[in-house]
Amino acid sequence: MVTRPIVYRGAKEICDAIGVSSKQILRYVQQEGLPAWRRREEGVWYAIPSDVEDWIQKQRDKYLER
Repeated sequence: MVTRPIVYRGAKEICDAIGVSSKQILRYVQQEGLPAWRRREEGVWYAIPSDVEDWIQKQRDKYLER
C-alpha cells in the first residue's frame, strides 16, 4: 500500500507533484495561487497534498472551460 505524506516539504517535492520545475514555485504561488507557504522568506516550502490536488483540479477546470 502506498501512503501519502501529511505534508509536502520542499519546492522539489511540491513541484514534482504538479509537474513543473522547482525553480518556478514562487511564480506558481504568487501568480497562479498554488497553496504553498514558507515560515520565513528564505525558508522551506510546505504544502498539504489535498490542497495541491484541489488546486490542480481547479486549474484543469479553468483551462477546460475555454
